[in-house]
Order: sequence, then structure tokens, then C-alpha cells
Amino acid sequence: MGRPSIIVVSSEAYRKLADRFYNYQVMLGYVPHSNRSKFLTLNEFFQWLESRGMADVAGVTPPVISAYYGYLSSRPSRNSGGALNQKTVCRAMYIVRDFFEMLVRERKIRANPFGTLEFPYPQEEAPERT
Repeated sequence: MGRPSIIVVSSEAYRKLADRFYNYQVMLGYVPHSNRSKFLTLNEFFQWLESRGMADVAGVTPPVISAYYGYLSSRPSRNSGGALNQKTVCRAMYIVRDFFEMLVRERKIRANPFGTLEFPYPQEEAPERT
């Protein structure tokens, strides 16, 4: 997702949640580079929530998730300036979904706001046979 080092999350609560998610990923055995990438991606989501005045993840609903997907789909890449690759967008959505799954498992929220939302991962097109 480019160089998300410019991501600044103001809320201490969001920073603690990002740290908790990072530690959760470590506990699951994911490699450090992957954990760092997921941490940064989650922080971008938190920054986006803050920019919309949302101070608590308990207020995240399926329409909020869909709006975030729309934001990522139209956000320019920090590397190329062009649109983000659709696979990058889907990976970011899966990370946010996994974060909410962690909160459900910890019983911090009742249900994952992703609910029945789906963000299908784009498949590589097979080369045409001649």
C-alpha cells in the first residue's frame, strides 16, 4: 500500500487497538514483515475513521466498510500516483476484516461489521491460447 509512513493516528485508543492486532498476528505466527504491513494498513483505516469523526470502532457498520472500500478503490498509490491495484485494495479489506474478527473473538464487539459484505480478490486472467 505504498509508503504509509505518513499515516498519523491521533486516537490513543486506535493506537492501542493497532498494537493489540499486531500482537495478535504475532501470536498466530505470522512473519514480522507481514505483521508490520498489516499494522500499517490497519492504521490507515483508523486514520480514515478519524477523518470522518469516528472515535470508536463499535460504530463501524457495513455502510462504513463499503465507504472505506470506495475510498481505497479511488485513492492514488503513493508509489506511482495511479490507482491502487485492486489486489492491494482487497488485501487491505481482508486485514480490516481480520481485525474485526479479532474483536469478535475477544468479545469486544458482538458481530463483525463485514457481515455478508464480500470483496472478491481479483483473479489473474489466463493467457489466451492460440
